[in-house]
Amino acid sequence: TNLRTGMTGIFPSAVVCEIDIVEEICLGALPSNASKVTESERDTFYLTMLASIEVGHHKGNDVLVQAMNKVLSMYKNHEEIIVPQTVLMEVSFRGIHVIDKRRKNFFQCPTFDFFYSLQNISFCGAHPKQLKYFGFITKHPLLPRFACHVFLSSTSTQPIVESIGCVLALYFILYYIISVSKKGV
Repeated sequence: TNLRTGMTGIFPSAVVCEIDIVEEICLGALPSNASKVTESERDTFYLTMLASIEVGHHKGNDVLVQAMNKVLSMYKNHEEIIVPQTVLMEVSFRGIHVIDKRRKNFFQCPTFDFFYSLQNISFCGAHPKQLKYFGFITKHPLLPRFACHVFLSSTSTQPIVESIGCVLALYFILYYIISVSKKGV
């Protein structure tokens, strides 16, 4: 259960996490001006969040496409009552932040506000035949469980995939640098 909103989700115990440690780690691994760059650089995208469903594996385009097809068939067959949500997705060095943007009143709390740390994102991609569908797979921080989060865009989602790919590549390079420097190799 999300401690702030009281809502439950596919990984309810994973909603609360400390994210400031990433910035502290990076300050030691990056050049002196890079901390300003990583804080200010973020890509934002307005999307429609379709659903999050549990998947059996942590990566692979086939897993992603199966999850997307399952979500689309659920919509088509009205198997479950799923309401698409208009969201703002922010992609930064800290992770992926998905914020509810249905409400016009900025002083009112959003219905949901999800943050996915980069260390828990294992795969992302667009549907190979319909580029307006996009998804990413996250892993539960404690259990061997995985979820695919599926989104829809009015245009191609290729810029989103590229943005997340760049951020993940930078994250894993820095992770490697930090782990090597700690080992003293």
